[in-house]
Amino acid sequence: MKKQIVEVLDNVVDQMRLDEKYGEMSYTLRDMFVDYFTEVGLDNDSNTFYKPNLKRLTMNWREANNVHDYGLWSMRHMETYMGKGVKGWDCGVKKGDAKELSALRVRYCAVLITSDVNEMKDKNLDEVKSFAKGKNIKK
Repeated sequence: MKKQIVEVLDNVVDQMRLDEKYGEMSYTLRDMFVDYFTEVGLDNDSNTFYKPNLKRLTMNWREANNVHDYGLWSMRHMETYMGKGVKGWDCGVKKGDAKELSALRVRYCAVLITSDVNEMKDKNLDEVKSFAKGKNIKK
């Protein structure tokens, strides 16, 4: 590990201190990394997570009022962030772009409901086919 920093990707603009907003979450995340490093034999690397330093990245698409799309933003950030800071990072969604957020919502939903690990995949696909044919779907 080159840096001993946990970069926080938060789409909401606010003035709360990081320790107030995230509480013990950074330590929970640290513990998960330590467990993983230990499991795969990288025990020495786990020492860098002893006391994580949090740094909230300031992305230009952050908003003060969008507090309902955390999951959507988390998915998008995981897809596009490569750990190289904000400079040059474009997540593909502009601030206030409701149309793009809606398109991402549909895309992620489709992936989740048709995933091979989803136990309801076959039922979901059957209902989509029925809906496309104009049939009533049983609840």
